[in-house]
Amino acid sequence: MLLMRTIISTIALLTLLIISTVCLAQVHQWTLVNGKACLQSVILVPERDAAYLYKQANRWLVNTFKNPEDILKARIESEYLRGEAYHSNVFKSGALSPVDFQYTFTLDVKDGKVRLTFSHGLLFHDVLYDNGQDHNGVYPIELYMENVNKRKKDQHSEDLLASVNTLSTSLLKSLETFLVSEYAKKDDW
Repeated sequence: MLLMRTIISTIALLTLLIISTVCLAQVHQWTLVNGKACLQSVILVPERDAAYLYKQANRWLVNTFKNPEDILKARIESEYLRGEAYHSNVFKSGALSPVDFQYTFTLDVKDGKVRLTFSHGLLFHDVLYDNGQDHNGVYPIELYMENVNKRKKDQHSEDLLASVNTLSTSLLKSLETFLVSEYAKKDDW
C-alpha cells in the first residue's frame, strides 16, 4: 500500500513538473484582431501597487533598451507607458538580407497587474529583384500572417513569424521577471 502511494505521488509530481515546464516554455504569438496584428498579455503581480509596478517597468526599459528615453513616446505616471522599439537582425533566411523589426508597445499598469501590448509591427529587409536591383522593403507583419493563412506551406513567412514571436516572448518573460523580483541595487556606493 505504501509503495502504491509513493508511485502515485511520484507520477502526480512528474505530471505537474511536465505541465509547468510546458507552460513556462510557451511561445506567445501575434494574432490578427480585426485585420491588425498584436500580441497582448497580462502579468499578474499580486500585492504590488501600481506605483511599484510602474517603477519596475521603467527599470525593465532601462535594462532592455539602449536608449529608453528615445523610444518612449508617452507616459502617465503610475498608469501607462508607450514606446516604439526597433530590433535588428531578428531573422535571416539563407543569402537574403537580415530582417529588422519595429513595433509599438504599451504598458498599462494597475494595482496587481500590468498589461503589455505589442502592435504596429513592421519588418524591414532588402529585396533583390530579378533584374538585379536592390530595394529596401518595409512590410507590415499582417502581410506575413496573411501569407501563412493563404498559403499553407509558406515556410519563409512561418519562420519569420516564429522569430518575431520568440523575440516578443523573450521580452514579455524579461518584463515578468522584473515585475515579480525584488529591486536590489547592484552595488552600495
